[in-house]
Amino acid sequence: MPPPVHRFATVLAAMCLLLAGCTHYASVTTEPPGAKIEAPPDLIVQDGRIEARTGLAESYVVHVSAPGYRTREFVIQRTYRADLSLFLLLFGIFPYFMSARLDEEYHFPLARMGEPTPPPTSAPGTDD
Repeated sequence: MPPPVHRFATVLAAMCLLLAGCTHYASVTTEPPGAKIEAPPDLIVQDGRIEARTGLAESYVVHVSAPGYRTREFVIQRTYRADLSLFLLLFGIFPYFMSARLDEEYHFPLARMGEPTPPPTSAPGTDD
Protein backbone atom coordinates (compact mmCIF):
# COMPACT_ATOMS: atom_id res chain seq x y z
CA MET A 1 0.00 0.00 0.00
CA PRO A 2 1.46 3.43 -0.95
CA PRO A 3 2.31 5.87 1.86
CA PRO A 4 -0.42 8.47 2.68
CA VAL A 5 1.60 11.28 1.07
CA HIS A 6 1.73 9.42 -2.24
CA ARG A 7 -1.98 8.64 -2.05
CA PHE A 8 -2.76 12.33 -1.42
CA ALA A 9 -0.52 13.41 -4.31
CA THR A 10 -2.24 10.89 -6.58
CA VAL A 11 -5.71 12.15 -5.60
CA LEU A 12 -4.59 15.78 -6.09
CA ALA A 13 -3.15 15.02 -9.54
CA ALA A 14 -6.31 13.15 -10.56
CA MET A 15 -8.52 16.08 -9.45
CA CYS A 16 -6.43 18.54 -11.47
CA LEU A 17 -6.58 16.36 -14.58
CA LEU A 18 -10.33 15.87 -14.26
CA LEU A 19 -10.99 19.57 -13.78
CA ALA A 20 -8.78 20.58 -16.67
CA GLY A 21 -10.99 18.53 -18.97
CA CYS A 22 -14.42 19.58 -17.64
CA THR A 23 -16.62 21.38 -20.14
CA HIS A 24 -19.30 23.86 -19.18
CA TYR A 25 -21.83 25.84 -21.20
CA ALA A 26 -23.18 29.40 -21.15
CA SER A 27 -26.38 30.35 -22.97
CA VAL A 28 -26.24 33.31 -25.35
CA THR A 29 -28.95 35.65 -26.61
CA THR A 30 -28.40 38.45 -29.10
CA GLU A 31 -30.34 41.51 -30.27
CA PRO A 32 -31.17 40.97 -33.08
CA PRO A 33 -31.68 37.22 -32.73
CA GLY A 34 -29.28 35.16 -34.81
CA ALA A 35 -26.42 37.69 -34.82
CA LYS A 36 -23.01 36.21 -35.69
CA ILE A 37 -20.72 35.64 -32.69
CA GLU A 38 -16.98 35.33 -33.27
CA ALA A 39 -14.97 33.99 -30.34
CA PRO A 40 -11.37 32.89 -29.71
CA PRO A 41 -10.52 29.32 -30.78
CA ASP A 42 -10.72 27.89 -27.25
CA LEU A 43 -14.42 28.86 -27.03
CA ILE A 44 -16.97 27.06 -29.20
CA VAL A 45 -20.10 29.04 -30.11
CA GLN A 46 -23.06 27.18 -31.60
CA ASP A 47 -26.81 26.84 -31.20
CA GLY A 48 -27.17 29.76 -28.78
CA ARG A 49 -24.49 28.65 -26.36
CA ILE A 50 -20.79 28.97 -25.66
CA GLU A 51 -18.82 25.86 -24.77
CA ALA A 52 -15.64 26.27 -22.73
CA ARG A 53 -13.35 24.22 -20.52
CA THR A 54 -12.79 25.00 -16.86
CA GLY A 55 -9.34 26.28 -16.00
CA LEU A 56 -7.57 29.38 -14.79
CA ALA A 57 -9.36 32.74 -14.73
CA GLU A 58 -9.20 34.40 -18.14
CA SER A 59 -10.88 37.11 -20.23
CA TYR A 60 -12.06 36.68 -23.82
CA VAL A 61 -13.06 39.27 -26.42
CA VAL A 62 -16.13 38.25 -28.41
CA HIS A 63 -17.21 40.08 -31.61
CA VAL A 64 -20.95 40.22 -32.35
CA SER A 65 -22.27 41.38 -35.73
CA ALA A 66 -25.42 41.36 -37.87
CA PRO A 67 -26.34 42.95 -41.20
CA GLY A 68 -27.61 46.52 -40.68
CA TYR A 69 -26.18 46.67 -37.14
CA ARG A 70 -22.92 47.97 -35.76
CA THR A 71 -20.41 45.31 -34.78
CA ARG A 72 -19.56 45.32 -31.07
CA GLU A 73 -16.93 43.75 -28.89
CA PHE A 74 -17.86 42.21 -25.55
CA VAL A 75 -15.53 40.94 -22.86
CA ILE A 76 -16.56 37.74 -21.13
CA GLN A 77 -14.59 36.30 -18.25
CA ARG A 78 -13.93 32.87 -16.88
CA THR A 79 -13.93 33.42 -13.11
CA TYR A 80 -13.82 31.49 -9.86
CA ARG A 81 -17.04 30.79 -7.99
CA ALA A 82 -17.91 30.76 -4.31
CA ASP A 83 -20.14 27.70 -4.71
CA LEU A 84 -19.58 23.98 -4.80
CA SER A 85 -16.14 24.72 -6.28
CA LEU A 86 -15.01 25.66 -2.76
CA PHE A 87 -15.24 21.94 -1.96
CA LEU A 88 -12.09 21.59 -4.04
CA LEU A 89 -10.17 23.44 -1.33
CA LEU A 90 -10.42 20.26 0.75
CA PHE A 91 -8.00 18.65 -1.70
CA GLY A 92 -5.57 21.56 -1.65
CA ILE A 93 -5.50 25.06 -3.09
CA PHE A 94 -4.42 24.07 -6.62
CA PRO A 95 -7.61 22.22 -7.73
CA TYR A 96 -9.74 25.27 -6.85
CA PHE A 97 -7.68 27.47 -9.16
CA MET A 98 -8.38 25.13 -12.06
CA SER A 99 -12.16 25.56 -11.63
CA ALA A 100 -12.80 29.00 -13.20
CA ARG A 101 -15.74 29.06 -15.60
CA LEU A 102 -17.92 31.44 -17.60
CA ASP A 103 -21.18 32.93 -16.32
CA GLU A 104 -24.27 30.87 -17.09
CA GLU A 105 -25.86 33.42 -19.43
CA TYR A 106 -24.82 36.30 -21.70
CA HIS A 107 -26.87 38.89 -23.61
CA PHE A 108 -25.28 40.80 -26.50
CA PRO A 109 -27.35 43.79 -27.72
CA LEU A 110 -26.43 45.53 -30.99
CA ALA A 111 -27.46 48.98 -32.24
CA ARG A 112 -28.77 49.59 -35.74
CA MET A 113 -26.57 51.65 -38.03
CA GLY A 114 -27.16 55.34 -37.26
CA GLU A 115 -28.52 54.70 -33.73
CA PRO A 116 -26.50 55.33 -30.57
CA THR A 117 -24.75 52.34 -29.06
CA PRO A 118 -26.58 50.95 -26.01
CA PRO A 119 -24.85 52.20 -22.85
CA PRO A 120 -22.50 49.77 -21.15
CA THR A 121 -23.71 48.12 -17.95
CA SER A 122 -22.09 45.83 -15.44
CA ALA A 123 -24.38 42.93 -16.35
CA PRO A 124 -22.71 39.78 -17.72
CA GLY A 125 -21.99 39.85 -21.43
CA THR A 126 -21.79 43.60 -21.77
CA ASP A 127 -18.69 45.64 -22.35
CA ASP A 128 -17.51 47.73 -19.39
